[in-house]
Amino acid sequence: MKKNILLDYLVFIIAYLWVLYSLNIAIGEHCYDFFSRSGSIIILASGWVELKFISGQIEKMMRYTKEKVNLSSSRLFDALKVDKSDKITRYISYISVLIGTIIWAYGDLILKFLLHKHLV
Repeated sequence: MKKNILLDYLVFIIAYLWVLYSLNIAIGEHCYDFFSRSGSIIILASGWVELKFISGQIEKMMRYTKEKVNLSSSRLFDALKVDKSDKITRYISYISVLIGTIIWAYGDLILKFLLHKHLV
């Protein structure tokens, strides 16, 4: 596995651990806004991973166009092929953006609903 992919996974793990930590604080302190804000950390991590991927693709394209004078689109697409580990990381990133958005937008409301329903 590539070193960059391991760094991406580490960033996701840290972001999700932060969400779990903030969930623990939110339940213990009844401060639901703290949990809600943690969704932004997931989105930030996903954005960083995507930016890193896109800049790598642009770098590949620039390197390919400098090396090849006779540029054909099929060869360029071959040069920009995405390997399986990058695809998996990108799917994790897309799902994380959805999860982060839901937590950021509705996390406090979801916690209030679930905890008050459980307490009653």
